[in-house]
Amino acid sequence: HKSLEPPPVYPGLAERVMAPAPAKVTWTDTLYDIYYNLAMLGMFFLVMYVMLWPGCYRNENATPEEKADCQHPGLPGGEVFDVVEVLFLGTVGGRIVSQVFRLPALLGMLIAGYVLKNIIPDQLNGISSSTNSTLRNMALAIIMIRAGMGLDLKKLRENASMMGVLSCVPCICEALTVMGITQLFFDSYNLTFGLLLGFCLADVSPAVTTPLLIDFHENGYGTSKGIPTILLAAGSVNSVLAIVFYSVVWEFAMSGTLDGEKLGEIIGVKLFVQIFGVGVGAGLAAGVVVSYSWTAAGKAWK
Repeated sequence: HKSLEPPPVYPGLAERVMAPAPAKVTWTDTLYDIYYNLAMLGMFFLVMYVMLWPGCYRNENATPEEKADCQHPGLPGGEVFDVVEVLFLGTVGGRIVSQVFRLPALLGMLIAGYVLKNIIPDQLNGISSSTNSTLRNMALAIIMIRAGMGLDLKKLRENASMMGVLSCVPCICEALTVMGITQLFFDSYNLTFGLLLGFCLADVSPAVTTPLLIDFHENGYGTSKGIPTILLAAGSVNSVLAIVFYSVVWEFAMSGTLDGEKLGEIIGVKLFVQIFGVGVGAGLAAGVVVSYSWTAAGKAWK
């Protein structure tokens, strides 16, 4: 009889109920973790120091001036050392802010980078502008890829109009707000250059908000209504609009005038051809190839 049947047992329920309570973290465990991390860091630095030994150190015929200009990339002032320094101290700053103040770890990373670059003297001088630009582009690409992989397409289609509003209005309002602030506090800024600065900040804003939205999505906050998906997609479109508006304002700032032909060229070429044409086309092609390859590999593995 159904009434005499035992209740269903869900997989893993007994294990979770009978599992022992997690052990408390003692000071000994904390000191051991610190010692282990420092030891690994020391070993990594030693390997990096030996592998990156520059050729000018072994050149016996080098002049004193050449030896003075010879910089080991793994020592302070070198490019590799500065990159590792940013990663290590940024991670430490993020851990302190997240565990002590219960704030997003990204805030601690930003504070650590600001202190290294602007307060502590002679830091991060080994990172060239080209390397800096490459690392920022790589980080932004990784952030956007993570955001795209976490989108809920069904929720995005249902709220396409809201996503469009959230893409345009914050971008324009942020640029106008920054322009107004520059007029109040910086006399050397005119309206045009204040607007350029505003669109620059509007372009990089998704790089700050996207990791937070990904965490919300992973923790299930607002996923039933598709809030993280809408904001993630809106942030990507926000960056596209900021780039286009920046190009329009830049043309006006440099020439003083902006005719219809130049405006049509900027919007037509940069917005539709480069971003939507090449960008969307390349993205769709790469997505189809990766999806097909992943499916084929899964079938072959089975």
